[in-house]
Amino acid sequence: MAVPFTTVGRTTVRWCGSQITTTGAPAWFVVNCCAATVPASTTGAKFIVPLPQIKTGDIITAFGLLGQIESAGNTVTVDVDLRGAATAAGDFVDASISTMTQISVTADTAVDSTQDKTGLSTTALQTTQYYLVVTVTTNASTDFDLRGVSVVVTEQ
Repeated sequence: MAVPFTTVGRTTVRWCGSQITTTGAPAWFVVNCCAATVPASTTGAKFIVPLPQIKTGDIITAFGLLGQIESAGNTVTVDVDLRGAATAAGDFVDASISTMTQISVTADTAVDSTQDKTGLSTTALQTTQYYLVVTVTTNASTDFDLRGVSVVVTEQ
C-alpha cells in the first residue's frame, strides 16, 4: 500500500509508502498489511523496500523510516542503506548510494523523520532502480515495527 506524495515545498515532495518485501528466513519477521515486525532476539533481519516512485531526473535529498521500537531496556539496532541497481552491459551493478546513521536505542522509540538521512543530492538515472535495505537486530524482550519509508526528492 503506497501513500500518495505529500508536498512539503515548492519543488520538493516526500514520498511515503509501505511496500515491503523481505529476505532471509521467514521466522525472522511477521509481515501484515500495515507493518513488518521483527520479533525479539533476532539478528540481521533484512527488509527490501523498492522505491518505484523515484523518476528519472529527481534529486534524492533525504530518506528515512516510519516505525516503532519496543526495547524493554535492551538494545535494538536499525541500519538503512539506500541502494541502486543499474543496468550495465555485462550484468547489473548494485551499489550503495548512502547509509543512514545506525539507530541504536534502549528505550521505546518512535522512528520518524527526526532520524532521516539528509543532505543528499543524488540525481536519479533512467537506468537505475532504487531501493532501501533495512537491517534490524533485536535483543530479548524487544521488537521493531516497520510501517513504511520516507524519501524526499526534488522533482525536475
